[in-house]
Amino acid sequence: LPAICERFNAEFPTVTLNIQMGTVAELYGGLRDEKFDICYGTKNNKYDFKWTSLMSDRYYAILPKDYPLSGDSFPIQQFNGTKFLMPGLGYDDDIGQVFSEHKVRPFVTPTYVDDPAILSMVEHNLGVSMLSALTISDRHDNVRIVPISPFVSRNICVAVKPDRVLTQPAPLKNAPAKSAMTGIVRESSAKAARPAPVMPRPKINSQEEKIFF
Repeated sequence: LPAICERFNAEFPTVTLNIQMGTVAELYGGLRDEKFDICYGTKNNKYDFKWTSLMSDRYYAILPKDYPLSGDSFPIQQFNGTKFLMPGLGYDDDIGQVFSEHKVRPFVTPTYVDDPAILSMVEHNLGVSMLSALTISDRHDNVRIVPISPFVSRNICVAVKPDRVLTQPAPLKNAPAKSAMTGIVRESSAKAARPAPVMPRPKINSQEEKIFF
């Protein structure tokens, strides 16, 4: 995100970015209530938004360093019966959907901590977990990070309200700048995953604008 904002500021210096982090409910609720213009996260069918897919973010098993493995991957069925540390902040919706699709039933321990705390808890043998590639890309904790088989992932998207679709030339405040932000986010996401088509970034006028996301 900092790299995305740096590039956007360089191309659109008159636009002010106001960035907030929060739970899924806080962010998508804020988008629904028009507190934000754009949300960046996983697709959630509980919310009636326009979703622009960016990338597939693969899930990995997070295991203690001495966890016994018989191969180079972790069969998802092996989560059955384990003490599973469920990431909080609303991201349990994504993992819960994966478990439901594959009929996996671990003993879930709900948590209300961030990803580094999950990694630390696994390191200290408090359970196992599952995190995505984007959340662990720069981590070097004393844990085993193993790809899950079969391939499971979450869909990273940009979300906007249906009446504020970014690709339409509607006379909405900030619409050109928001379209530009989406294009930059898609280009940056494509560098971290599979190639994705890039949305054009229209020019904006010199008056000051703000984007909330």
